[in-house]
Amino acid sequence: MRRESKVVDGDHSATRTQDRGTTFCRPARLRTLIFDFDGTLTDSDPIHLQAFTLALAPFGLAMSEEFFRAEILGRTNSEVGRILFPAEANDQH
Repeated sequence: MRRESKVVDGDHSATRTQDRGTTFCRPARLRTLIFDFDGTLTDSDPIHLQAFTLALAPFGLAMSEEFFRAEILGRTNSEVGRILFPAEANDQH
């Protein structure tokens, strides 16, 4: 059963939809939308490098900052999988 209700909180309003036990809330009017291309508002490269280092350690692999910057940055997850695990089938990347 699908139910919709209007929610008003001060200057903000939204439509709340409940469908199959899940509640979704969408703003009635979008005021601001921010796209953060990495490096614009925050530089998460060091965190990504640390995450790769921790994730690869159990496989006996290490990743230098130079390799990370040259081969990993800007690539899709599938491309990264092919670079790091070239022997694996494409559907496993």
